[in-house]
Amino acid sequence: MEFQELNRVWQDADQELQQKIQLDLSRLEETDQRKVRPQLNSYLINVLIELVVGLAFQSFLNGFIGQHLDQIPFLIPALLLAGLNIYSIFLTLINSIYIFKRT
Repeated sequence: MEFQELNRVWQDADQELQQKIQLDLSRLEETDQRKVRPQLNSYLINVLIELVVGLAFQSFLNGFIGQHLDQIPFLIPALLLAGLNIYSIFLTLINSIYIFKRT
């Protein structure tokens, strides 16, 4: 065999190997997605429950804050809880968006 012929055979084998690797990777990703989908559905339900409860609690806190604007000992903890609750809702949304964008 001449060098050019050997080089061509080597490149053909390398190209075939690359195609097989790409096919295997696509099959692996497809299999992973099939395994992850049911878990994502239950995660979505948990996120929705967390958001509904968080928004209901925020609504309660807003009413409480509105009724106790003149009572500082009640107002300060309620404002802190409201801020933490808003932060929690925000993190839940950001985390969910990040996870669902990756899938």
